[in-house]
Amino acid sequence: MPLNVKTRRKRSVRMAVTLLSGVLPVLLGFAILYMQAERALKHSTEQTAEEAMRQFELVLDNAAQAAHELLPLAGQNCNDV
Repeated sequence: MPLNVKTRRKRSVRMAVTLLSGVLPVLLGFAILYMQAERALKHSTEQTAEEAMRQFELVLDNAAQAAHELLPLAGQNCNDV
């Protein structure tokens, strides 16, 4: 029993289905790429912020240690040291 198409779709419907089947994967691909780029950028930003905080705290710790070591020398004459 051969398959026969008894009613043919209108040309505009066929064109719309063809266009949709061609454009939809491209649009979905762009959406996925956008989401992946956004996620990668967010991850990179979080890592950079954490590293900046670590470096800032290291600078403050070193300054506190230097101030602690120099505090006993405060008020002394520079030539005596």
